[in-house]
Amino acid sequence: MTDNIREFVALSNLWAGQGRTHPGIILISSKAFPMARGRSRLITAALLARCVSRTWPQAGQCDFLQRD
Repeated sequence: MTDNIREFVALSNLWAGQGRTHPGIILISSKAFPMARGRSRLITAALLARCVSRTWPQAGQCDFLQRD
């Protein structure tokens, strides 16, 4: 999980070009989760919702975390 979208998507693409995979990357947008008080709580709630729904990125995929 990262909010460093530019670099991690580039790394994911580089790995894909080399025939390598990663377990999946969850991206956090500063628009959906602004750098403000309560950000950690919002991210935690969104991750818990993912745990309940069991929706995770597949190997080699990048996926944005969504707010409820």
